[in-house]
Amino acid sequence: MEFKANEGKNIEILVDDTTYLRHAIKMQYAIDVVGLRKVLYASVASAVTKLLGKKGKFYEIVGQEVSGLDGFYGKVWKEYEDIGIKIPENPNEVCNEIKNSLGITCMIVDANDLGQEILGVSDDLTGQENELKQMIKDNPAGQNRECTPLILIRKAENPNQQS
Repeated sequence: MEFKANEGKNIEILVDDTTYLRHAIKMQYAIDVVGLRKVLYASVASAVTKLLGKKGKFYEIVGQEVSGLDGFYGKVWKEYEDIGIKIPENPNEVCNEIKNSLGITCMIVDANDLGQEILGVSDDLTGQENELKQMIKDNPAGQNRECTPLILIRKAENPNQQS
């Protein structure tokens, strides 16, 4: 684990090469949302638990608003280097708005290599969370250069057919 101040005097904490908050703007966002003490505690706890083979402790401690921050894809698209996307404040309402406007049943998820979490569902999916989690447990949108903002899950015409 490495602590350093960048040119903007923000604190940047590098737990390892796979920690997505290594970007100074993302780290500052985390500090602004949950506070410096919690970020430092989460960083130390993450380093210790990684030694024990457990990943994801940092995000578990800092919470959904920080773990759900996406973006800053400068290595993929230079134009998006300084742009972050927060999770919706009311994901169920967003899903219902999509359903009502477009007629598309939907769910909003935060999925990555550490796990998948359903943030919201349209009303017609309420109560089906376990089945929905099974559909996304292998992270169908990928995690590398895909940066896939949207995936479509539909019933196969033939139950034995995968699409």
